[in-house]
Amino acid sequence: MNNRVDSENHIVIGRIGSTYGIKGWLKVQSFTAPETNIFDYQPWLYQKRGQWVVLECDTFEAKPERLLIHIKGYDNPEMAKQLTGLEIATTRDQLPKLPKGEYYWHDLIGLEVVTTKQVSLGKVKNILSNAAHPLLEIQGEKQHLLPLLFDKFIVEVNLSERKIIADWDPEF
Repeated sequence: MNNRVDSENHIVIGRIGSTYGIKGWLKVQSFTAPETNIFDYQPWLYQKRGQWVVLECDTFEAKPERLLIHIKGYDNPEMAKQLTGLEIATTRDQLPKLPKGEYYWHDLIGLEVVTTKQVSLGKVKNILSNAAHPLLEIQGEKQHLLPLLFDKFIVEVNLSERKIIADWDPEF
């Protein structure tokens, strides 16, 4: 998952890929987990000349190998091709509230990571999906890949202080 916040209220949840078939269908890459959750966060928005515009998905299909969408008014491959590469966003208030101790990945991006010995590792640049567990990509004096494991390495997340405390050796 590669959620990015474009403003305080807009979160990028996917990207439109290439066209599919002759009726204007498009492939979509979802940044949600599970990936089909992208369909729950409609209406979708995209940026056009600095303004947020509604993107109306009138039909979607989850196939084992890909997610497909059809956007209202884009009924052939030539028209649909205009949408390829667009990032799909939603508003923060469309996301369900999480229980205490759980966080959306986009809320962790930009937080400072400090060890239990008060050594700053840097800021969370990205969160990478990994077969075993997600990894915090931290950029500081050097780059760190810190497993996002709350019972092992992550001691505390403090969103109000924009800080993560980690049990981690800065030389690792």
